[in-house]
Amino acid sequence: MSAEVNAPATARLFRIAAYSWMLLNALYFFTIRDMLWGPYSIGMSAHPDQSVGINIAYVLDHVREYAVPAYFAYMAALVCCLVGWFKWIPKVVVFVVGWMLYYAFIPAFNSSYLLYQVFAFFLIGVDEKATSTFSIVLTNVGMLACRIQFLMVYALAGMFKLLGRTWLEGSSVYYALHLDHFTWPWLRDLLVSQKWLMLISNYFGLIYQLAFPLLIWFKKARVPLFIAGIAFHGFIGAAMRLPEFGLAMIFGYTLFFDEALSQKVLRKVRLARTAP
Repeated sequence: MSAEVNAPATARLFRIAAYSWMLLNALYFFTIRDMLWGPYSIGMSAHPDQSVGINIAYVLDHVREYAVPAYFAYMAALVCCLVGWFKWIPKVVVFVVGWMLYYAFIPAFNSSYLLYQVFAFFLIGVDEKATSTFSIVLTNVGMLACRIQFLMVYALAGMFKLLGRTWLEGSSVYYALHLDHFTWPWLRDLLVSQKWLMLISNYFGLIYQLAFPLLIWFKKARVPLFIAGIAFHGFIGAAMRLPEFGLAMIFGYTLFFDEALSQKVLRKVRLARTAP
């Protein structure tokens, strides 16, 4: 029995979803790229070093004149990854330059970017059209690693919440909404005035993060989990001003689509692209 790629349509859909998120995130910085990475960046190193140094990840922090061109090269590589051009070469560029941009201005990024950098590494070896045994194994292992990494986000978040007091007593959402830089005052006032809504939000988030890594392996539970997750992360994105994190997790759900659903989504995307 010859080896084959497990769920190639799902692998393709996730590749498209992952690189789409990365491209959207990169486009978000387009108008402020010079402020973040240009020669006069507000995050410019206090002690510029014009050499490569001991870690290639910090190169753009010391040689700022290459940072903005690297940003455009990063976006070009993302487009290549998105449409499947040049196989693994643009994937390596995305992964390496992605870390360079991160270390050149760390405050611009959050944990969703780091999650997708991990995905970018595993996706280097993923090829839904693989034919050789080595490439097939690399693809299947890469997709499995992405799934495990995604589930770790939920599992560890839920476990650490159990170690705290506020999530168990139902007050965590209350305190989070009082961080002015993370929420809208009018929305905070609305939610705070409805204690029952805050309690539901608190315990729903806790239970969902603990249950997802277990229930996602049951086919009948997947669609309800996806719907609940879209609502959960939609709330976080809107209420906590973290739309990129919400989209990152929602796009990541494609990892767990079965082959039939992935094929259906890909057909709809293909039809939308060819529609007059």
